Amino acid sequence: MNNTVVLPNRERVQEQAAQWLAAMDRGLSAQEKHELRDWLSASSLHAETLVHYASAWDLMDILAPIAELLPLSVPPKPSKRRNLFPALTTAIAASLVTAALVLFEPWSSTSTPELRFSAAHTTQVGEQSEVVLPDQSRLKLNTDTRLKVTYTASARSVELLSGEAYFDVAKDPQRPFVVVAGGRSVTAVGTAFNVELRDQSAVEVLVTEGKVAISDSVEAEAAVHNAITGPAEKKESIYLTVGQKVQLDVAGRGPVTTIEESDVETSLAWQQGMVVFQGESLEQVLAEISRYTSADFEIVDNTIKNIEVGGFFKAGDTDQLLFVLKHNFGIHSQLSGNTWLLSQTPTSKSERR
Repeated sequence: MNNTVVLPNRERVQEQAAQWLAAMDRGLSAQEKHELRDWLSASSLHAETLVHYASAWDLMDILAPIAELLPLSVPPKPSKRRNLFPALTTAIAASLVTAALVLFEPWSSTSTPELRFSAAHTTQVGEQSEVVLPDQSRLKLNTDTRLKVTYTASARSVELLSGEAYFDVAKDPQRPFVVVAGGRSVTAVGTAFNVELRDQSAVEVLVTEGKVAISDSVEAEAAVHNAITGPAEKKESIYLTVGQKVQLDVAGRGPVTTIEESDVETSLAWQQGMVVFQGESLEQVLAEISRYTSADFEIVDNTIKNIEVGGFFKAGDTDQLLFVLKHNFGIHSQLSGNTWLLSQTPTSKSERR
């Protein structure tokens, strides 16, 4: 007998609940109504999460048609969407507030807009993932990436703590979308762009749709404020449109360049699990490959560090890289602990064949 019990993935359930609320707010088709009922009946966690999110986002009224499937009484016709828990009993409201404190921690300052959503997402080395936010904005996280998402009634903010992410932003003129990385903020309303944080201070931004503004910012909260009120006059913003890229150094300086469509695809090849090189030095290639693997590389022969490498490589596939380096460039590799030592000539029997 199989006694294994499969528990629902809480993070996945939260994403599904957000998607269902967005669909219900626009109106469900007959097929979607059937699928929603199946989803709710599959687990009590589904219904609890749906009610939890609806209450936090002032959307309790749209749950009225499916009230019989939910764990509490849903008011059929609330007058306005202003209160956090309209028309609920004191006991129900208290229980939902307690639950909301776990996932929706409100800011202590009364002058700060009420927090509506907060979540943290990470990927490990060699891992990639996709996240759907409550407004249907989509985030793609590259290897070894950490970020924090915060939504308020007036702004949407993402703090990129490390790594790289691609943002496909849902349009919402009333709530700007701000990405804070390395002391800079990237602001958009409805657009798509890629942000990579290097060495906790150098930032690269590439725009594939719409337009973004980049300005200095110390904290995510300050970036959100600037997005709402406009940046201070003394700070000059950098504006990027489709096909433009900028690499900002520690001091926040860097030229804006316009790149070909093929180069945009090359820059975003990581979304298909690939990395592409077009004549970068071996030193640069190894630095990029290192992002996708726990193995380390060391060039022990300085005569090869500037050799130009080109080609498509599967992210994290060290064997493929070492094979190409040996057979195309005559570069040999020797494993020492967790580090591959690269040189022009073989040094021991442990050389990569």
